Amino acid sequence: PNVQDLLDFWHADGCIVEGGGLSSEPWQTSFSGVPTVFLDRPSLQHDRNAVCISSDSSAIASIAAKELLSLDLGSFAYIAWHVDTPWSEERGTQFERIIRAHGKSCRTFRLPAPDEHGDFSTGLDEFIRALPRPSGLFLCCDLAAKTVFASCQRCGLSVPDDIAVISVDNDESICENCRPTLSSIEPDFEEEGFRAAGALAELLGAPAKGKSALDPVLRLAEREST
Repeated sequence: PNVQDLLDFWHADGCIVEGGGLSSEPWQTSFSGVPTVFLDRPSLQHDRNAVCISSDSSAIASIAAKELLSLDLGSFAYIAWHVDTPWSEERGTQFERIIRAHGKSCRTFRLPAPDEHGDFSTGLDEFIRALPRPSGLFLCCDLAAKTVFASCQRCGLSVPDDIAVISVDNDESICENCRPTLSSIEPDFEEEGFRAAGALAELLGAPAKGKSALDPVLRLAEREST
């Protein structure tokens, strides 16, 4: 649907916009006349009043790196989201920086755009097969897990013995149904929601231009994949 049509229909006083899956900025201009809180959009390319609430990608990547480094693995890799999003890029950049600071190698693979069946796997088998063993794999989010686990199975590689895997979001419907179960970092989504509501209330009362805030990480849920 057209954003402006929705805003006109609802006569919105303010908006909270989940922008984590969007890669470009021009869509933000649709909200230029409405106080808006953006979730997971750390870059504000506009001149109006807005607030961004984002997960702390640097802290998330640090937790993933510490967990995998503790397993005494030989090499590491990051699986990036198929869209060039700030949260995915920041997680990958920080993870690689930490891994290389410890004298280890780190590779990156960007998932291709999914096909009509939601399959992200094109080229992934070749990437997984080429990793030295044992390797540590950091996934940008839990949604990538099904594709990655299937690739490991096709390549005849065992998780966690050949490839240890850690992800982000701790979506239990995904993590508990992976075989083996998936270790995942849980951002504090509930706190993010409270912050977004509070930030929107402030904007409606006394707008403050271009403010941003990072949402804390809640915990690491360790499971069989590490």
